[in-house]
Parts: sequence; structure tokens; C-alpha cells
Amino acid sequence: QPTFDEGDVLLVVGGLPRPGVAIVALPRDHHGQPRPPAVKRITSAPGEPGRWWVDSDNPSGVTSFDVGTLPDEAVLARVVARVWPVRRTPIDPPARPAR
Repeated sequence: QPTFDEGDVLLVVGGLPRPGVAIVALPRDHHGQPRPPAVKRITSAPGEPGRWWVDSDNPSGVTSFDVGTLPDEAVLARVVARVWPVRRTPIDPPARPAR
């Protein structure tokens, strides 16, 4: 089940994300046309070209497989809380213990 649903009210802040964090992004389609703002999850830090790999919590959502990696300017904000409705679903996944 997705972490966020359409209509959720989210508290977001600026700043650089980190892997595992939900973000608000402006991805572009394969033709370079802007898509609507979307909530995505960063799944890996930027590599050499400085671009972010994103996935969707929604099984039918758009991921970097669909739109490619995202440049820094496409990452608008980090999601820090769901304001409404109040639920117990965590915003960030629990940290995994170091091995």
C-alpha cells in the first residue's frame, strides 16, 4: 500500500534529500515535457552526474525506470510529515542496523 494517498496534506521543507526519504519532485516524461509534481522516494544517492534515482511507493507509480534519474533542480522539497489525515504509516522507513 502506498505511504501517501491522493489528497493527503504533507509538510515539506527544502534541503538536500538522502536515500530513503520521500520528496516532492517535478519529473519530466521521455519527451522532456514536465509532469505534475509528485511524491517519490529517493532510493540512491546521486552518482557522478549528480542525479537522483527515485521509486514510487505506489505499485503503479512512475519511477526512474519511466522518467530517468532526476537532477537536483527537479527535487523541490523533502516530505517530513503527513498533516492530514493522521495515520500511523511511517514517513521514512526505519533505519537498518549496520552489519
